[in-house]
Formats: sequence, C-alpha cells, structure tokens
Amino acid sequence: MSLPRLDFSLFLNGDESERQKLASELFASLSQHGFVRLVNHGIIDSEVNRLFQWVSLCSPPILFASWPQL
Repeated sequence: MSLPRLDFSLFLNGDESERQKLASELFASLSQHGFVRLVNHGIIDSEVNRLFQWVSLCSPPILFASWPQL
C-alpha cells in the first residue's frame, strides 16, 4: 500500500484551486486507505510522536501502519 504524501500547507496558504485539489486528494486517500499522511500541517514532530506513544498505551491496542522515523 502506498499512501500519497499530502502537503497541508496548500490548504493553509494556497489559493482556491490548490485547496480544492488538496481536499479531493484527502478525500480519495481517506476513501481508499482509511487514513492519510499529511506534511506541513504545523504540528511539531515531538507532539506527533508523543501522541503515538500515548495511543500505544491504549487497551485494546490500536493498530497503525508502521510509523516512519522522522
């Protein structure tokens, strides 16, 4: 399975056509895979990693695709 890497800065800073394109790609990825890989979303890496650590403590465990090292 290959997830597209979606650049969220296009939504935050792009024009209407760029936002619409990102929205379509986001919908397609969520429809096909059930999740998405966003970059340039503004959330710092340490916070993302902290969230994944917290989720790993959940019971029953939540399954994720392998998380790449940043």
